[in-house]
Amino acid sequence: MAALAALWLVPAALASPKIVLYDQYDNPGPNAVSSQNYEASFNTYDDEGADNFVVDNSSGWLVDQIDVDGQYFNGPGPANTVNVRFYLDAGGLPGSELASRVNLTFTQGPDPGDMVIPLTQGVPLAPGTYWVSVQANQNFTPAGQWGWTDRTSAVGDGGAWRNPPGGYNVPACHAWGRRGATCNIDPPAPDQVFRILGNIGAGGPALVHEQSTVYDENGNGVLEPGEAFQLDEQIRNTGGATATNITSVLSTTSSGVTISQPNSPYPNIAAGASGTNTTRFEGAVDSSVPCGTTLSLSLAITAAEGNYTAPFTISMAPCPNYTITTETGQAIVPGTVDTGNHCDDCTTEITLPFPVYVYGQTYTTANVDSNGSLQFDTDASVFTNTCLPSESHGRALFPYWDDLYTSNSGYGIYTTVTGTAPNRLFYLEWRSQYFPGSGNANFEVVFSESSQVIRVVFGDTTNGASSSTEGIQDSARASLRSTAVTARAGLSRAAWH
Repeated sequence: MAALAALWLVPAALASPKIVLYDQYDNPGPNAVSSQNYEASFNTYDDEGADNFVVDNSSGWLVDQIDVDGQYFNGPGPANTVNVRFYLDAGGLPGSELASRVNLTFTQGPDPGDMVIPLTQGVPLAPGTYWVSVQANQNFTPAGQWGWTDRTSAVGDGGAWRNPPGGYNVPACHAWGRRGATCNIDPPAPDQVFRILGNIGAGGPALVHEQSTVYDENGNGVLEPGEAFQLDEQIRNTGGATATNITSVLSTTSSGVTISQPNSPYPNIAAGASGTNTTRFEGAVDSSVPCGTTLSLSLAITAAEGNYTAPFTISMAPCPNYTITTETGQAIVPGTVDTGNHCDDCTTEITLPFPVYVYGQTYTTANVDSNGSLQFDTDASVFTNTCLPSESHGRALFPYWDDLYTSNSGYGIYTTVTGTAPNRLFYLEWRSQYFPGSGNANFEVVFSESSQVIRVVFGDTTNGASSSTEGIQDSARASLRSTAVTARAGLSRAAWH
């Protein structure tokens, strides 16, 4: 099979009978940048190219057709359909999505890969700077790839490109980046070849989301589980007339999010201008909402000229990773409460005395495994330890994963709690042997009510680090591993911060 490529050759101009609003259908270079939505088995290569343009007429535009110069490579084509998206400008790169017209039919231009794309519904644009992307819906097998011709002469900021799943291994351009300068894709030809057609005059107002600003409890501007917040929502008028007498109501469809102050007026917003709510919206995120969640919100807008809906999203703080420190001379605090785990290859559910944080998510119960793991969303006893991440486990802590045995008298898994709220410590101690009942493997996990640091203390472990796995993983696909955190004869401690 031919390797997927981010570049290929192209050219050829495309005539059009439509009114031309913007034209940079010239100076084609020899290459084209991939911009394609693939079949599911190639989703990691899904990518998108875009280029910017300026609406310079005070009445705005109504865009109803895009012409692009392109070419098929690594296969004969053709594309099944095409996606066209318009974005607001954000500091010289595509920002918030303004409008999308997906699964559009097209006709071929003078050469294979050239596309004439009528929009099923026109897109009104007020004066200002925008970005347009064209993306082929095309299966690599058997049709190959489609590329958008690179242009040797730049207008404005130059083309942009992104590959969110990362299949092309260009980390700087998982999000939007400058195609030539940042993504290093065909730098000598920094722009794209295209033209925009339609009519002068964008009609009445068109109000869309532009930017959200979060004011949260710790002041870092990013929502964490359990935080209350205030919100400014900036909207933009991309239509051709001023919007007046604007009011709004904020809502959400995200579970665990409440909006306590949903109403605000806006100032009048001229065509091409932006405005922000005059009264801040207020709400809260429940502690049960996982870190890294994308929250879905919507602003219902009423103006004298009509009603509008501006959906938008807010990303919560990403889940933290952990770093590891080690110390020696630490003592095990013996557990006093028997969990009932006395077996070979079994798990036991326990109730935690206070909420425990793992990768930013709170838990009040967990499953302890005789084989030395503590699981938060799975219940599996696996005696054959592997490198992490383990496909048999979800979010889990592995203080000392090995083929262990808690059946014999005096062995098991025990707990104890010290201190008083809100500064309690919870100890979970394994007094185990190695299968089928030899040696000792004594270790414990320590959780703090006032800190998210997780500690592991190692006692008498006959086999030391010769066959065990230690670490923590967020899921079967992501983990923090450490070969340095190993059980040794004598007492030592590892802490996950």
